[in-house]
Amino acid sequence: MYTRTFGLREKPFTISPNPRFLFLSRHHLEALEHLRYGIQERMGFVVVTGEVGTGKTTLLRSLLESISSETDTAFVFNTRITAKQLLKQILTDLGLDAAGLEKDEMVEALNEFLLRQLGASRNTVVVIDEAQNLGAEVLEELRLLSNLETSQAKLLQIVLVGQPELNALLNLPKLRQLRQRITVMYHLQPLSLEETGEYIRHRLRVAGSERDLFTPEAVQGIHYYARGFPRLVNILCDRALLAAYADDKTQVDRPLVDEVQREMEVPFTETAGATSTPDPSAPPGLPVAAAGGNGTGPLLALPEDLQTRLRKLDGIEDDVKEIRATLKNLENLLNFSLWVDRNV
Repeated sequence: MYTRTFGLREKPFTISPNPRFLFLSRHHLEALEHLRYGIQERMGFVVVTGEVGTGKTTLLRSLLESISSETDTAFVFNTRITAKQLLKQILTDLGLDAAGLEKDEMVEALNEFLLRQLGASRNTVVVIDEAQNLGAEVLEELRLLSNLETSQAKLLQIVLVGQPELNALLNLPKLRQLRQRITVMYHLQPLSLEETGEYIRHRLRVAGSERDLFTPEAVQGIHYYARGFPRLVNILCDRALLAAYADDKTQVDRPLVDEVQREMEVPFTETAGATSTPDPSAPPGLPVAAAGGNGTGPLLALPEDLQTRLRKLDGIEDDVKEIRATLKNLENLLNFSLWVDRNV
């Protein structure tokens, strides 16, 4: 509706993944390097976590497009399955016939395939999205698959990508053996204020814009309300452009962003222990607790399950998870740096 008015060839802020609009923030690039490192070095298990809407699917698309031509990949996106269904999906994705095979027969067929791959100097990766939905039985089956190895290398590389609940799942006592096999872990962070501006301008350029359609103050407001989550940035930007079109404005400014957000707002609550330092992107007049980084903040009118997941960011449990993931990242940096020294 508004594309012609703003000189756009197409809508720039759709929420459907489109590789032409690919934007990799600093955290996306770091996560991508960790994934490549784990796969190329045959590290076995690699885990990447991130909240809803942080760009995990974008990250996986970039990985699959940039992966070595000497690597075969099985991609699992339906994770509410049994261990037998998982094995069948992996074999089918790798071009193997799994019809009529029992679980142990599928494992044997996979092992023979992996040995042939090794003999041909090829690598094999299983990428599992939304891995937080996997049952403990399925995760244990994955651990057993990681036993497929030679004395020199792991035959199968397994990448688990999911929401922060995946970390809690992997910390269950009955999965401690699997947890111990994870060699690379990375937690994907939301966009910073600067990256949010770059993200918005990038998508506008791809869609054909030749000028800035959002003022710097509008970008600050979008970052504050969307909290740096690319999916929410898309939703808010799309609504703001539609409102600007309806109001016959040539540019989205901060008052318009605030107005759009109010129309979409779910009432927010203040969180105990909120920081006393106001967020500079917060709209004027907000109480300190609401403007601070630990408050829940205004949320967009999205499905209830997404609202619930976003609010979890402010809980103590998620803070602990983030700290744990950060410590794990630091632990991996030394190995990663050594790898860079050897290969760059």
